[in-house]
This record gives sequence, structure tokens and C-alpha cells, in this order.
Amino acid sequence: MKILYWIRKAVHYLVEDEEYRGPVQEPPTKKRTTLGEDMQYYLALEVCDTIMSNDKERFSFTKHIVSTILLQGDLFQQHRRKFLDSALEATVEAYPSLDKARLKTELSLTSIYDNEEFQSCSDALALYQVLMENNFQDTLIETVSLLNILITKTNDDI
Repeated sequence: MKILYWIRKAVHYLVEDEEYRGPVQEPPTKKRTTLGEDMQYYLALEVCDTIMSNDKERFSFTKHIVSTILLQGDLFQQHRRKFLDSALEATVEAYPSLDKARLKTELSLTSIYDNEEFQSCSDALALYQVLMENNFQDTLIETVSLLNILITKTNDDI
């Protein structure tokens, strides 16, 4: 975003002494119009503004990314010492169908963070597989629901 900001600031200098000659593929029989410096400047600003607004829109929803921190095996030792309430809040805000109290209980009190087998899981899919193999889907309902969401989201984003 900062690069676009500086490009936008430099547009005036980029369009100076440049003439727009139209698309290269256009047949030469048509008379080409040239755009003045003011119009080039205006169009360049419009392009920068459009790119910047699209970037803001595209990256505005990031709360779902924080959710992965709760179920990242190599962070379980840290979570055991200090539970990440802010990550839980962001997760429930991103996915309101989850039961916040139950999810917190499942993560902090049922020893997911203490179990070495769970800690060795490299990603959400690995943790999901371990939970399924050990028949935890009925016990850790909210955790499995969150894993289903994360696995689906990750696959959709690829």
C-alpha cells in the first residue's frame, strides 16, 4: 500500500511530457487522440485510487487468520501458560456460529494444549485427523467445528 501511495504522489512527474497514443493493437486507420497532461494525471490518480480501495477491501477481513493461532500445535505450550482471549474473541467474531464459552473450555480445560500428540500436529488438518482417529468429535464439538471451518477456508483460498 505504501508503494501505491508514493506512486500516486509521483504521478504528476510520471505523466509530464508523455502523450497517450492509444492501444498498440488498434488499427492505424483510426485517428488516435492524444490525452493532455491533465487528463493523464487524472486517469493515473483514478487507477491508483482504484487499486488502493480494492486492496483495502480485500484485506479488511483478517479476523479468520487469527483463528489459526488457537489451533497451531507449535504454540500450544504458550497457550497453556497464557490463553489468547483476544484470538478467541476474533475467532468468534469471524465465525459467530461457534459457542465461545464451550470453545474456550475445550481448548483450555480439556488439555488439548497439554497433549504431546496434539502439540506435534503441524497444521489444522493434522490436528483434525488426530482428533478423528481418537474419536474426539463428540467431545470437542466446537474445536472440531473450528477445524472444519479452517480446513475449508484454507482449501478455498488456495
